[in-house]
Amino acid sequence: METFTYDANGNELTWVDKLQENGQWVNSDSFTFTYDARGDELTYLLELSESGQWTDFSCDTSTYDANGHLLTHLYGVWQNGQWTDQESDTYTYDAKGNKSTVLLESWEGHWVDSLNYSYTYGSNENELTWLIQQWQNGQWANYERDTLAYDANGNLTLYLHERWSGSSWTPSVGSGLFDHPYVDVNGNFFDYEGYEVTFTYALITAVQPGKSNLPGSFSLEQNYPNPFNPTTTIKYQLAMNSNVTLKVYDVLGREVETLVNERQSAGSHNLTFNASNLPSGVYLYRLQAGTFTQVKKMILMK
Repeated sequence: METFTYDANGNELTWVDKLQENGQWVNSDSFTFTYDARGDELTYLLELSESGQWTDFSCDTSTYDANGHLLTHLYGVWQNGQWTDQESDTYTYDAKGNKSTVLLESWEGHWVDSLNYSYTYGSNENELTWLIQQWQNGQWANYERDTLAYDANGNLTLYLHERWSGSSWTPSVGSGLFDHPYVDVNGNFFDYEGYEVTFTYALITAVQPGKSNLPGSFSLEQNYPNPFNPTTTIKYQLAMNSNVTLKVYDVLGREVETLVNERQSAGSHNLTFNASNLPSGVYLYRLQAGTFTQVKKMILMK
Protein backbone atom coordinates (compact mmCIF):
# COMPACT_ATOMS: atom_id res chain seq x y z
CA MET A 1 0.00 0.00 0.00
CA GLU A 2 1.29 3.45 -0.87
CA THR A 3 0.19 6.77 0.63
CA PHE A 4 1.15 10.27 -0.56
CA THR A 5 0.99 13.85 0.70
CA TYR A 6 1.28 17.05 -1.35
CA ASP A 7 1.81 20.75 -0.74
CA ALA A 8 -0.55 23.52 -1.88
CA ASN A 9 1.16 23.63 -5.28
CA GLY A 10 0.68 19.92 -5.94
CA ASN A 11 4.29 18.98 -5.24
CA GLU A 12 4.73 15.53 -3.68
CA LEU A 13 5.98 15.84 -0.10
CA THR A 14 5.95 12.27 1.20
CA TRP A 15 5.48 8.79 -0.18
CA VAL A 16 5.16 5.91 2.27
CA ASP A 17 5.17 2.22 1.29
CA LYS A 18 3.56 -0.36 3.57
CA LEU A 19 3.65 -4.17 3.42
CA GLN A 20 1.32 -6.83 4.74
CA GLU A 21 2.89 -8.75 7.65
CA ASN A 22 0.92 -11.14 9.84
CA GLY A 23 -2.37 -9.74 8.57
CA GLN A 24 -1.61 -6.07 9.13
CA TRP A 25 -0.03 -3.17 7.29
CA VAL A 26 3.44 -2.19 8.51
CA ASN A 27 5.77 0.57 7.34
CA SER A 28 8.35 -0.43 4.73
CA ASP A 29 10.05 2.65 3.28
CA SER A 30 9.43 6.38 3.14
CA PHE A 31 10.39 9.11 0.67
CA THR A 32 10.45 12.78 1.69
CA PHE A 33 10.89 15.67 -0.77
CA THR A 34 11.59 19.40 -0.43
CA TYR A 35 11.30 22.12 -3.08
CA ASP A 36 12.33 25.70 -3.75
CA ALA A 37 9.88 28.54 -4.45
CA ARG A 38 9.71 27.56 -8.16
CA GLY A 39 8.82 23.97 -7.35
CA ASP A 40 12.23 22.55 -8.24
CA GLU A 41 13.10 19.47 -6.17
CA LEU A 42 15.87 20.27 -3.66
CA THR A 43 16.17 17.11 -1.59
CA TYR A 44 14.98 13.51 -1.72
CA LEU A 45 15.37 11.37 1.40
CA LEU A 46 14.80 7.62 1.50
CA GLU A 47 14.24 6.01 4.91
CA LEU A 48 13.65 2.37 5.82
CA SER A 49 11.52 1.05 8.64
CA GLU A 50 13.59 -1.08 11.02
CA SER A 51 12.02 -2.47 14.21
CA GLY A 52 9.31 0.16 14.03
CA GLN A 53 11.76 3.05 13.62
CA TRP A 54 12.64 5.04 10.51
CA THR A 55 16.34 4.86 9.57
CA ASP A 56 18.13 6.88 6.89
CA PHE A 57 19.24 5.05 3.74
CA SER A 58 20.01 7.50 0.91
CA CYS A 59 19.63 11.17 0.01
CA ASP A 60 19.74 13.25 -3.18
CA THR A 61 20.44 17.00 -3.07
CA SER A 62 20.10 19.38 -6.04
CA THR A 63 20.87 23.05 -6.73
CA TYR A 64 19.62 25.33 -9.52
CA ASP A 65 20.46 28.64 -11.15
CA ALA A 66 18.13 31.67 -11.25
CA ASN A 67 16.46 30.27 -14.39
CA GLY A 68 15.66 26.92 -12.83
CA HIS A 69 18.42 25.00 -14.61
CA LEU A 70 19.83 22.08 -12.62
CA LEU A 71 23.42 22.91 -11.58
CA THR A 72 24.46 20.12 -9.22
CA HIS A 73 23.09 16.78 -8.10
CA LEU A 74 24.65 14.93 -5.17
CA TYR A 75 23.80 11.34 -4.16
CA GLY A 76 24.80 9.99 -0.75
CA VAL A 77 24.08 6.98 1.46
CA TRP A 78 23.87 6.60 5.25
CA GLN A 79 26.78 4.45 6.41
CA ASN A 80 28.22 3.89 9.89
CA GLY A 81 26.08 6.63 11.42
CA GLN A 82 26.91 9.35 8.92
CA TRP A 83 26.19 10.48 5.38
CA THR A 84 28.73 9.29 2.82
CA ASP A 85 28.98 10.86 -0.64
CA GLN A 86 28.66 8.48 -3.59
CA GLU A 87 28.23 10.45 -6.82
CA SER A 88 28.16 14.08 -7.92
CA ASP A 89 26.82 15.51 -11.21
CA THR A 90 27.61 19.08 -12.32
CA TYR A 91 25.80 20.81 -15.22
CA THR A 92 26.64 23.84 -17.38
CA TYR A 93 24.52 25.66 -19.98
CA ASP A 94 25.03 27.96 -22.96
CA ALA A 95 23.65 31.49 -23.26
CA LYS A 96 20.33 30.15 -24.59
CA GLY A 97 19.88 27.76 -21.68
CA ASN A 98 20.81 24.61 -23.58
CA LYS A 99 22.74 22.00 -21.59
CA SER A 100 26.44 22.22 -22.53
CA THR A 101 28.22 19.76 -20.25
CA VAL A 102 27.52 17.21 -17.54
CA LEU A 103 30.42 16.09 -15.32
CA LEU A 104 30.05 12.88 -13.30
CA GLU A 105 32.35 12.32 -10.34
CA SER A 106 32.55 9.46 -7.83
CA TRP A 107 33.65 9.67 -4.21
CA GLU A 108 36.77 7.66 -3.36
CA GLY A 109 37.85 9.56 -0.26
CA HIS A 110 37.98 12.55 -2.60
CA TRP A 111 36.10 13.41 -5.79
CA VAL A 112 37.37 11.53 -8.84
CA ASP A 113 36.36 12.40 -12.41
CA SER A 114 34.38 9.62 -14.07
CA LEU A 115 32.47 10.71 -17.19
CA ASN A 116 31.96 13.95 -19.08
CA TYR A 117 29.07 14.63 -21.48
CA SER A 118 29.23 17.61 -23.86
CA TYR A 119 26.66 18.92 -26.35
CA THR A 120 26.57 21.31 -29.31
CA TYR A 121 23.55 22.94 -30.98
CA GLY A 122 22.59 24.58 -34.26
CA SER A 123 21.23 28.10 -34.76
CA ASN A 124 17.68 26.81 -34.23
CA GLU A 125 18.78 25.07 -30.99
CA ASN A 126 18.49 21.55 -32.38
CA GLU A 127 21.16 19.30 -30.88
CA LEU A 128 24.01 18.59 -33.33
CA THR A 129 26.48 16.48 -31.36
CA TRP A 130 26.64 14.60 -28.08
CA LEU A 131 30.03 13.40 -26.83
CA ILE A 132 30.93 11.07 -23.94
CA GLN A 133 34.46 11.04 -22.56
CA GLN A 134 35.96 8.89 -19.79
CA TRP A 135 38.66 9.96 -17.34
CA GLN A 136 41.64 7.69 -17.98
CA ASN A 137 45.27 8.02 -16.90
CA GLY A 138 44.83 11.62 -15.80
CA GLN A 139 43.11 12.90 -18.94
CA TRP A 140 39.80 12.79 -20.81
CA ALA A 141 39.59 10.06 -23.46
CA ASN A 142 36.94 9.85 -26.18
CA TYR A 143 34.38 7.09 -25.67
CA GLU A 144 31.17 7.61 -27.66
CA ARG A 145 29.45 10.31 -29.68
CA ASP A 146 26.18 11.02 -31.51
CA THR A 147 25.87 13.16 -34.62
CA LEU A 148 22.48 14.46 -35.75
CA ALA A 149 21.23 16.16 -38.93
CA TYR A 150 17.95 17.92 -39.79
CA ASP A 151 15.88 19.07 -42.75
CA ALA A 152 14.97 22.69 -43.51
CA ASN A 153 12.00 22.48 -41.13
CA GLY A 154 14.14 21.32 -38.22
CA ASN A 155 12.97 17.69 -38.34
CA LEU A 156 15.56 15.04 -37.46
CA THR A 157 16.74 13.18 -40.58
CA LEU A 158 19.90 11.36 -39.47
CA TYR A 159 21.23 9.90 -36.24
CA LEU A 160 24.74 8.41 -36.20
CA HIS A 161 26.24 6.73 -33.14
CA GLU A 162 30.00 6.06 -33.03
CA ARG A 163 32.52 4.68 -30.55
CA TRP A 164 36.17 5.67 -30.28
CA SER A 165 38.39 2.80 -31.38
CA GLY A 166 42.15 3.24 -31.25
CA SER A 167 42.55 6.56 -32.99
CA SER A 168 39.28 7.03 -34.91
CA TRP A 169 35.49 6.96 -34.62
CA THR A 170 33.74 3.71 -35.62
CA PRO A 171 29.97 3.24 -36.10
CA SER A 172 28.64 1.29 -33.13
CA VAL A 173 25.46 0.45 -31.24
CA GLY A 174 25.18 2.34 -27.92
CA SER A 175 27.10 1.18 -24.87
CA GLY A 176 24.29 1.43 -22.34
CA LEU A 177 26.12 4.17 -20.42
CA PHE A 178 23.33 6.66 -20.97
CA ASP A 179 19.82 6.56 -22.38
CA HIS A 180 19.37 9.15 -25.11
CA PRO A 181 15.74 9.68 -26.12
CA TYR A 182 15.46 12.89 -28.11
CA VAL A 183 12.87 15.64 -28.68
CA ASP A 184 13.54 18.10 -31.51
CA VAL A 185 12.46 21.76 -31.57
CA ASN A 186 9.20 20.79 -33.31
CA GLY A 187 8.21 18.53 -30.42
CA ASN A 188 8.86 15.25 -32.26
CA PHE A 189 9.95 12.48 -29.85
CA PHE A 190 12.45 9.76 -30.83
CA ASP A 191 13.89 6.79 -28.96
CA TYR A 192 16.23 4.86 -31.20
CA GLU A 193 18.62 1.93 -31.29
CA GLY A 194 21.30 1.10 -33.85
CA TYR A 195 24.37 3.00 -35.01
CA GLU A 196 22.83 4.82 -37.99
CA VAL A 197 19.17 5.72 -38.28
CA THR A 198 17.54 7.81 -41.02
CA PHE A 199 14.11 9.43 -40.72
CA THR A 200 11.57 10.40 -43.36
CA TYR A 201 8.24 12.16 -42.87
CA ALA A 202 4.82 11.88 -44.46
CA LEU A 203 1.58 13.79 -44.02
CA ILE A 204 -0.99 11.76 -42.05
CA THR A 205 -4.53 12.27 -43.33
CA ALA A 206 -6.40 9.75 -41.16
CA VAL A 207 -5.83 7.79 -37.96
CA GLN A 208 -7.32 4.39 -37.15
CA PRO A 209 -8.23 4.24 -33.44
CA GLY A 210 -6.26 1.62 -31.58
CA LYS A 211 -4.83 0.70 -28.21
CA SER A 212 -1.17 0.44 -27.28
CA ASN A 213 -0.01 -2.38 -25.05
CA LEU A 214 3.04 -0.39 -23.94
CA PRO A 215 3.11 1.08 -20.41
CA GLY A 216 2.38 4.78 -20.17
CA SER A 217 5.03 5.35 -17.51
CA PHE A 218 8.00 3.80 -15.72
CA SER A 219 7.29 1.83 -12.55
CA LEU A 220 8.79 -0.74 -10.20
CA GLU A 221 6.44 -3.20 -8.49
CA GLN A 222 6.67 -4.77 -5.08
CA ASN A 223 8.35 -8.18 -5.26
CA TYR A 224 6.16 -11.26 -4.77
CA PRO A 225 6.13 -13.17 -2.56
CA ASN A 226 7.36 -10.91 0.20
CA PRO A 227 8.68 -12.04 2.66
CA PHE A 228 10.31 -14.78 0.56
CA ASN A 229 12.62 -17.80 0.82
CA PRO A 230 14.77 -18.06 -1.22
CA THR A 231 13.28 -16.82 -4.52
CA THR A 232 10.98 -13.94 -5.40
CA THR A 233 9.74 -12.27 -8.59
CA ILE A 234 10.44 -8.62 -9.41
CA LYS A 235 8.39 -6.86 -12.09
CA TYR A 236 8.87 -3.44 -13.67
CA GLN A 237 7.58 -1.40 -16.61
CA LEU A 238 9.51 0.71 -19.11
CA ALA A 239 7.71 3.46 -21.00
CA MET A 240 10.45 3.53 -23.66
CA ASN A 241 13.59 1.67 -24.68
CA SER A 242 16.05 2.36 -21.89
CA ASN A 243 19.44 1.53 -20.42
CA VAL A 244 18.43 -0.37 -17.28
CA THR A 245 20.17 -1.32 -14.06
CA LEU A 246 18.47 -3.27 -11.27
CA LYS A 247 20.62 -3.76 -8.19
CA VAL A 248 20.12 -5.26 -4.73
CA TYR A 249 21.57 -3.63 -1.59
CA ASP A 250 21.69 -4.55 2.08
CA VAL A 251 20.41 -2.10 4.71
CA LEU A 252 23.89 -0.58 5.06
CA GLY A 253 23.80 0.49 1.42
CA ARG A 254 26.27 -2.12 0.21
CA GLU A 255 25.57 -3.59 -3.22
CA VAL A 256 25.10 -7.36 -2.98
CA GLU A 257 24.02 -8.25 -6.52
CA THR A 258 23.37 -6.73 -9.95
CA LEU A 259 20.29 -8.32 -11.53
CA VAL A 260 20.08 -6.24 -14.73
CA ASN A 261 22.64 -4.07 -16.53
CA GLU A 262 21.65 -3.73 -20.18
CA ARG A 263 19.52 -1.86 -22.67
CA GLN A 264 15.94 -3.14 -22.71
CA SER A 265 12.90 -2.48 -24.86
CA ALA A 266 9.78 -0.68 -23.72
CA GLY A 267 7.19 -2.88 -22.05
CA SER A 268 6.73 -5.07 -18.99
CA HIS A 269 9.66 -7.06 -17.60
CA ASN A 270 10.05 -9.57 -14.78
CA LEU A 271 12.80 -11.71 -13.30
CA THR A 272 13.36 -14.14 -10.46
CA PHE A 273 15.80 -13.17 -7.73
CA ASN A 274 17.45 -16.11 -5.95
CA ALA A 275 18.82 -15.16 -2.52
CA SER A 276 19.90 -18.64 -1.46
CA ASN A 277 23.45 -17.34 -0.82
CA LEU A 278 22.32 -14.42 1.37
CA PRO A 279 21.40 -14.37 5.07
CA SER A 280 17.92 -13.51 6.29
CA GLY A 281 17.21 -9.80 6.54
CA VAL A 282 15.93 -6.69 4.80
CA TYR A 283 17.21 -5.81 1.33
CA LEU A 284 16.60 -2.96 -1.11
CA TYR A 285 16.27 -3.29 -4.85
CA ARG A 286 16.81 -0.18 -7.00
CA LEU A 287 15.68 0.27 -10.60
CA GLN A 288 17.29 2.92 -12.78
CA ALA A 289 16.03 3.39 -16.35
CA GLY A 290 17.40 6.52 -18.00
CA THR A 291 16.59 9.30 -15.52
CA PHE A 292 13.90 7.27 -13.73
CA THR A 293 14.84 5.76 -10.36
CA GLN A 294 12.75 3.84 -7.83
CA VAL A 295 13.61 1.79 -4.76
CA LYS A 296 11.61 -0.97 -3.00
CA LYS A 297 12.25 -3.03 0.14
CA MET A 298 12.03 -6.84 0.37
CA ILE A 299 12.41 -9.27 3.27
CA LEU A 300 14.34 -12.54 3.06
CA MET A 301 13.13 -14.88 5.77
CA LYS A 302 14.84 -18.27 5.98
